[in-house]
Amino acid sequence: TRKAIAAGLGKAPSFVTELAELANAPEAVRALHAAGRCADVRSLYRLCKLHAVNPRAVQALSEDGAVLTRE
Repeated sequence: TRKAIAAGLGKAPSFVTELAELANAPEAVRALHAAGRCADVRSLYRLCKLHAVNPRAVQALSEDGAVLTRE
């Protein structure tokens, strides 16, 4: 289970859920990660969720060239 995996990794179960979601990340989110512009799992997860409701917003973020962080 994700809870057992999280315990084995010393992470919260939410981390495993967020990481698992990235396996199905849309290309725009994958491109942000591949370009080194976003490496944070939670930020990438939130970008996936945003893409599901507003893909244009994620596309706009990918086009502006900025590094994306939670700060």
